[in-house]
Amino acid sequence: MKIRKAVIPAAGLGTRFLPATKAQPKEMLPIVDKPAIQYIVEEAVQSGIESILIVTGRNKKSIEDHFDRSVELEQMLSEKGKTIYCMRFKTLVLWPIFIISAKGNHLVWGMPFFVRSNLLVTNRLPFC
Repeated sequence: MKIRKAVIPAAGLGTRFLPATKAQPKEMLPIVDKPAIQYIVEEAVQSGIESILIVTGRNKKSIEDHFDRSVELEQMLSEKGKTIYCMRFKTLVLWPIFIISAKGNHLVWGMPFFVRSNLLVTNRLPFC
């Protein structure tokens, strides 16, 4: 059986990395020229994963923004002749990424959580 889906938990507070994570999620800390979470997603995509679910916590909108399209930035880079950077951003948007934000309790302590077949169940509500 081939693994087709990946779940990436990214909802922690990052307290062990303080003060670096006070204003920036630990998943977005750069390693050379990319955020740490991008390396994880790239490896999953290269392994043949067809859909990726990133579970985030409050105040982690920068993760969602990183994998979302930025028309203004693309336009500005294109106008300045920096099309190589535009291509880097466009590949991010093509990846099969879904992001949900965990509300309230910690996933481990607060709600039932399991993955079976092509169904993700959290708190008895299916997510396909």
